[in-house]
Amino acid sequence: MAYRGERYPIGVSGLMRVKNEERFVAASIDSCIDALDELVICYEECSDNTPAILEAKRQQYPEKITLWPYPYKILAHNLTKEEFEYACSLPEDSLNLLSGYYNYTLSKARFRYAMKIDADQIYFSDYLKQVCDMYRFRRWKYLLGCRPWKDGYDAKILRKIALRKPLAWLSGVNLFERDGEWYVPSYAVSWDGTRNQLYPFNGVNDHCIFRRSRETYYVADKTLSEISCRPGRGYLLIESFHFDRSIRQVHAGLFWHHMQLCKADRNDGNVTLEGVEYCRFRAMYSGELREAGCFTVPDFMERTFAYYQDHYRNYPQPADELHRLAETCPGKKA
Repeated sequence: MAYRGERYPIGVSGLMRVKNEERFVAASIDSCIDALDELVICYEECSDNTPAILEAKRQQYPEKITLWPYPYKILAHNLTKEEFEYACSLPEDSLNLLSGYYNYTLSKARFRYAMKIDADQIYFSDYLKQVCDMYRFRRWKYLLGCRPWKDGYDAKILRKIALRKPLAWLSGVNLFERDGEWYVPSYAVSWDGTRNQLYPFNGVNDHCIFRRSRETYYVADKTLSEISCRPGRGYLLIESFHFDRSIRQVHAGLFWHHMQLCKADRNDGNVTLEGVEYCRFRAMYSGELREAGCFTVPDFMERTFAYYQDHYRNYPQPADELHRLAETCPGKKA
């Protein structure tokens, strides 16, 4: 993949890959577009109204959105063993791999910093813009007394990003809808009574804002995919982000509501979701969630997410971002 080094202008490119996302993609774009300098959207062949929605959004934001059809078949989800073995035999730069799809999207970006955006993420617009503004901040202005982070949600994090430009890890909160109300998941209960614990948070060390370099690209995560093979769901060959591990990194907090569990194809009727009411979850501290059995995160991230949760109530109006979804939520109460 071509890399132009310092010739990339300062700014943040959003990278979105889309297939059959008609329910949430418009709200996702609206929630992040103001923070970004551009949004690169690559889309596969769709069986719903997604392409028409994307074109309407391109016309709405012509100075920021570029659309790129992606004609290659992606070997990533619900693979048979034979398909999985074939995909693993493909060269690392194959456009049939999910990592190749990601790299293709990244190659279309024009700015110095980039971030992956999923079409079912509804962003906390104000906080995302604060953070992206710190990447656009010229450090020489600091010498003139400019302190744009002093009124931000988390001034310490914003200051680090403004002055050091580290790789910033981003996370979000998983949601599902029931009877017109929003919940944060805790368990998935199968028809036979089996209870599987679910994460309340999304994007743990998966999404980040990063400075583009020869060391930043995506690779096929074959080891993880073999572990992720579960009965009835086939093999999974997803992507992993490659970067120089010696660079500065920071965990920047919660940035979105993740709507994946709201999609019709995520529930075949044999699984019931249990969780905490969204308004209650936002008001609870991490210790209270632990007592309720709803604070499920990897051990190495427990302190970080405890900090996120204990400051969640102070985020710039995250609950308001759900209002834009009122018309897409079946049974939403007036």
